[in-house]
This record gives sequence, C-alpha cells and structure tokens, in this order.
Amino acid sequence: MERGLLTNKKSQNPEVVYIGATLELFDEGINSYSNKIVKQDNEFWITYAGTIGASYDFKTIIDAMSILEKQHSNIKFKILGQGPDEKMLKEYCKEIGTFNVDFLGFKNYPEMAAYLSKSDITINNIKKNASQSIINKVADYFASGKPMLNSCRNKEMQWLINNFKTGLNYEAENVQDFIDKFYVLYNDKSLCSKFGKNARQLAESQFDRKTSYKKIINVIEKTKK
Repeated sequence: MERGLLTNKKSQNPEVVYIGATLELFDEGINSYSNKIVKQDNEFWITYAGTIGASYDFKTIIDAMSILEKQHSNIKFKILGQGPDEKMLKEYCKEIGTFNVDFLGFKNYPEMAAYLSKSDITINNIKKNASQSIINKVADYFASGKPMLNSCRNKEMQWLINNFKTGLNYEAENVQDFIDKFYVLYNDKSLCSKFGKNARQLAESQFDRKTSYKKIINVIEKTKK
C-alpha cells in the first residue's frame, strides 16, 4: 500500500486486501477428505502445496531431509503439486539416496486442504532472488492452523510470521538454518500448537475472502461518493 501511495497521492481510502482463501471451502475439504488420508501416529509431516518450479527452493529442503532421516525416520516431506522441476527433483532424491520425500502430485483444492490440516508444518520455500511477496498458498497455509517455516525475504511476509507469531523465518538456500529452525518446532509441540492457533486466527481475520473482499467494495463505494 505504501508503494502504491508513492505514485497515487490522491487516494483517500487506501486498504490492504490479501488474495486470501475462502475458509468455508477450505474447511469443507478438511471434513470431506481427512479420514481418507493415512498418516502413521509417529509421523511428522512438512508439507508444500503448489507449483514445483524455479522460484521454489526444493533442493535445500531435500538436502535437509537427507540429513534428518538419518536420525528421525518419522519425518516426511510431502510435496503436493506438479511443475517443470518435478522430474529433476525426483532424480535428485534418488541420486542422494533420500527416501523421506513424497511427491504426491496434483490434488484438488479440498483434498489439499485436508493434507495441510494433517501436516505438522507448512513450508513457504521461496528462493533468495525470487520476487514473490504474499502469494496464494500463504492463505491456505494459515488456514490449516499449522506453523509455517518461511524463507521468503519479503519484509511484509516475514512480518506476518514474526508479528503474529505464526511460525519461523529461515534463510533461503541455507540447509543448516532450515534444520535449526525445523528442530525448534519439532522439539516443541506446545510452540507448534501456539503458532498454529495464531495462524488460523490470522487467516480468519485477514485472509478470509468472505469478509476481507468486502473491503474492496467499501473502498469503491466511498470513492463513488
């Protein structure tokens, strides 16, 4: 918003409205598919949902998984989605001998919601030089009520993590920093629960399209007057 106001100095009713998600549909997906998703009692899931493409730093997470699985066979990295880098990453997993990364392919929105809700951590693994800020998947991650590990360097995205206490930021393309931040969550169930509740509250207050998009209508109505 601040960037926009540098150019449009006449704006009288500026508002920030995130892309968001329809939480009603998200929750319906959880209710419809959760019972169909099998997760072993001792498993700990880190889950990504979206395009498997060049802007996302999968290799760092895969490298971390290859280290973590030597000590914790219960940790799984679940990748929901498809994309141009999928084949290359599958071959990379074989090359380094990592067996705790699951490529689950494309899932429809309701099923994706259920997978996120079954997970322990969501991950927003943006590369250092990527230009993304607050992208579509962020709303779904918050809606899941799970803590997020975020490498996006955008200041507002990091602020949503730090200010609302919804997870932890880690340095993109830094395997050790990812592992360190992962262990903070892995070893503290109460902290995960706290971050997860905060994430869901943030989704309900600022990312639910049913209410947040009304801000756009209000701005238009005020402008018309």
